[in-house]
Amino acid sequence: MITPVQTNFCHIIRSEERLMLTLRFLSTGTSFCALAFSFKMGKSTVASTVHGTCVAIYNSLQAEHMPFPTVDNLEDVAKGFEFKWNLPNCVGCIDDKHIRIKHPAKFGTMFYNYKHYHSIVLQAVADAKCRFIAIDVGDMESTAMVGCLEHLHYTS
Repeated sequence: MITPVQTNFCHIIRSEERLMLTLRFLSTGTSFCALAFSFKMGKSTVASTVHGTCVAIYNSLQAEHMPFPTVDNLEDVAKGFEFKWNLPNCVGCIDDKHIRIKHPAKFGTMFYNYKHYHSIVLQAVADAKCRFIAIDVGDMESTAMVGCLEHLHYTS
């Protein structure tokens, strides 16, 4: 839910405007300062609105479009890899990408990677039809995507 409650201290931002602001940020990468100027809001209001809307979208769509992997799901993925690509016992293709970022203040070398620049890691697992079945947006040194798969105990 992205509709806030009206109070005596501030004006509410309608759901349509919240979604429009978030989609503009996600599609263009425009800075919060520029969006604040365009939408006549404060920079911190833009930041909290974008973050809150992204969380609301994720919470409402995650269960349907990217559910937590189960043994049955992974068996179906393995069958797809064996049938389509002749790769038996494969439960996903994994890849990652370092996204270059500006050095965050007060974090020292926590976001500094082996490629000698500051980054966060985007990592994903895809099925045989090239659809994402798991994603991870890591920070600092977290590059291990298999954390969600460790909870599954595959038994044949």
